[in-house]
Amino acid sequence: NDDVDVYKLDVPKDGYLNVHCSSTLRDFGLVIDCLDPKVSYEQYDIPVGTSVYKFIVPKGTYYLSFKRDGYNGKYSFSTSLSGLKTTKVRAVKNLAGKKAKVSWSKKTEVDGYQVEVALNKKFTKGKKSKTLAIDYYTHPKNHIFKKLKKGKTYYARVRTYKLVNGTKCYSD
Repeated sequence: NDDVDVYKLDVPKDGYLNVHCSSTLRDFGLVIDCLDPKVSYEQYDIPVGTSVYKFIVPKGTYYLSFKRDGYNGKYSFSTSLSGLKTTKVRAVKNLAGKKAKVSWSKKTEVDGYQVEVALNKKFTKGKKSKTLAIDYYTHPKNHIFKKLKKGKTYYARVRTYKLVNGTKCYSD
């Protein structure tokens, strides 16, 4: 209808969708929808002037609907995508009994970590993966992989994730 403008936006990877709005409208709102994965955000009562909103979004096709009450003003917007907080492997320690302990830097504002080890740099051979969630009582900073091959070199990597409606959005 005349009071709603809809824009299609393809988001190529998980991250934060930053929406910069500039408006002279008094009754102005934004709705962001995605069908796969099912994600929806609503931001009403956007004030006159410039505002910036930040939404966590998984990779997918999104529809941005700008709702206004009449034509008593103008608006403009721009979008940008920024990545989720990343972390780095701090240390990998060889333990007795075909085990390795992978440690990483603790990050705030994340819901968990995915840590992997593999026999090659591309992580296609002998890969083992573990997803560790953060809860009220625990905040993991390391993981011990067991049943590794003796005498082999393993590569390790770790990434963070945030949950959005049950979907994990991973950092680089």
